[in-house]
Amino acid sequence: MIRIVESVVESQAEIVIDSTEKKIRVLHVDDEPALLKVAKQCLELQGPFRVDSASSVEEARAKLEKERYDAVVSDYQMPGKDGLEFLKELRENGNRTPFIMFTGKGREEVAIRALNLGANQYLNKTGDPETVYTELAHSITELTKARRAEQELLDSEERFRNLFEKSNDGLVFVNLSGRIMDINQTLVNMAEKTKEEVVGKSFVELGLISSKDVPVLIGRLRQNAMGKPTGSFELEIGKENSEKKPIEINSILIRKGNVPLGSLVIVKDITERKKREEALRARAHALFEQLLSV
Repeated sequence: MIRIVESVVESQAEIVIDSTEKKIRVLHVDDEPALLKVAKQCLELQGPFRVDSASSVEEARAKLEKERYDAVVSDYQMPGKDGLEFLKELRENGNRTPFIMFTGKGREEVAIRALNLGANQYLNKTGDPETVYTELAHSITELTKARRAEQELLDSEERFRNLFEKSNDGLVFVNLSGRIMDINQTLVNMAEKTKEEVVGKSFVELGLISSKDVPVLIGRLRQNAMGKPTGSFELEIGKENSEKKPIEINSILIRKGNVPLGSLVIVKDITERKKREEALRARAHALFEQLLSV
């Protein structure tokens, strides 16, 4: 088999790889040095792969401690720990790197155990070399794309979560039924409540909005849920029998595709602005009275 694969490698020697494309880092674990060499050549000729090789689970573990990989390709039967033990160890330690069991031992029970332990794919390395390594390259590429997309989503969610929590304005997610699904610490402090007291309830149940303002808030949120712009509007917020804080509210409809999920409500404490406006009005009134007395 090795000789056949080497001839495939030689026939593909003129393939040009775009060096500007982001490399896919692969760790290949197998106790056959000749096969490791051929697999590395085949993969690196077929696409933007950078393949590191390890001849045992112990060597692979040491490489994983130093490097991050996009995919792990492992044989099943190896001296010492086998591929299943290696996979089990990775998953128990929280390593979610895509894992392909790549073995000539095509037993169904091994495939089932591998998938149950968290393998992403099970491939047989016996057969026509060109077909085998083309399938392996395709599997690695697709798993890497999916993993990178998942990681990008997690990163973007984390960035948004940081912005959400650190915003100087109060932010709250309200579903289409008017229930609060999430709220940042700024608004929790503004409402003088705990997060646990707020999430899952509506503004009406919380009793933070005066009875005269409740219809206004509900009407604006319904308007927003129908995709109509609401503009900014002012309300007062505060516990019953306590001093109320003037707030300015804006709402943005949140969609997934074309399906509305709810609203992001932006709450700004405008207490200081109101004080400045009142001071300006008082000065203007005093000036007007002064002019009248002349």
